[in-house]
Amino acid sequence: MQACKTRNKVVSNAIRIEIRNDIDVIPEVNAQIYLCKEYLTAFQESLKGKSNLLYPVIYRGEEIVAYGSIQEIKIDYASIHSFGRLFSSDKTILICLEGMLKSFVSSLNNKKGVKLLVLGNTQVSGPYGMWFKEELNETERALYWEALVQKIEHSDLNADILIVKDLDNFQSLLKKTLVTNKYKEISALPIMKMEIPNAWKTTEDYYEAFSSKYRIRAHSARKKFSGIVRRELNFEDLVGCKEEIEYLYKNVYNRARFRLFQVQDSYFIALKKCLKEKFKVFGYYKNDVLVGFNSILISQNTCEAHLIGLNYEFNKTNSLYLNMLYDIVEEAILSGCNCIDFGRTAMEIKSTVGAVPSDADVFLKFTNPLLNNLASFILKKNTKEKWLQRHPFKENSK
Repeated sequence: MQACKTRNKVVSNAIRIEIRNDIDVIPEVNAQIYLCKEYLTAFQESLKGKSNLLYPVIYRGEEIVAYGSIQEIKIDYASIHSFGRLFSSDKTILICLEGMLKSFVSSLNNKKGVKLLVLGNTQVSGPYGMWFKEELNETERALYWEALVQKIEHSDLNADILIVKDLDNFQSLLKKTLVTNKYKEISALPIMKMEIPNAWKTTEDYYEAFSSKYRIRAHSARKKFSGIVRRELNFEDLVGCKEEIEYLYKNVYNRARFRLFQVQDSYFIALKKCLKEKFKVFGYYKNDVLVGFNSILISQNTCEAHLIGLNYEFNKTNSLYLNMLYDIVEEAILSGCNCIDFGRTAMEIKSTVGAVPSDADVFLKFTNPLLNNLASFILKKNTKEKWLQRHPFKENSK
């Protein structure tokens, strides 16, 4: 274990903020799974020096009232061009500005690289940057967030770009505070979520809630699934097929429009080791060959759909991805969950299985004032991706 070190400390009349690089500072609390100590330990283990996690801790007196995670990413001259498209719009002006921005960023610091700090989790979508004690109200949480981001900006972390990601509608005060501090809102895709009614006791109840059109669609997809064998992978399975899993994961990752951070092949193994039955990976086999996988995390009655991998040849012939979505819903129902978080991307197909959009805002700030002003101009030109939301359920079925 790396020696405990306090990177920075802030003391005020009410609170004290420390930014640590030792995960042992994280308390054992009933946090959402992406903020629990087990998950953060697994994530840290899987990084292998490709990135780094820091842990901001907020004390009131001697009591920890909030903590979070900050991912520290070094963007070098080459990696800035592997991010894919930076904006959701394909306007010509944005494509040109995107190229200019990448070239400008890659030339900073004599091409030694740019440091990006992400308050939140690059691998998931949702408000998982900070854990707060339940007794804290929105005003207190916004003030603590503000104190933290200001400390980071004035610390020796020397960030070039700061991102605060996935703030939900319950964090309006924080959003106003960030804008006041010259953070720019990014036009982000919605997070797709699905509530599971108490009346759904079996998977048959779920399909019965579909309108005729979508029940026929589900039946057709399941028929195409013939010949595919699905089974849960244990720790030994993940170790044994880690190369296949990495290949399938990269198939999906490389198709993503925007690619911020690619996990290492040890990520899934580390999660299974630390989270055990809270983390499940399902392999999809055709003639004993792994052609796809999906993963979920179960936390506080919520099913979190996590990373997937696909062989796109079988996605076309066997409706592999759509069947994965149906399987996630079935698994959530059988696990007694009341909500599924499907994450961003592929909104339309996720809406066909019952997911609905939920806004989660992302904020960005360049510490270089010129770049920050340029970002403000560019982001005003960026618009959200248009998509068609489907409504698969019968009226009054949920």
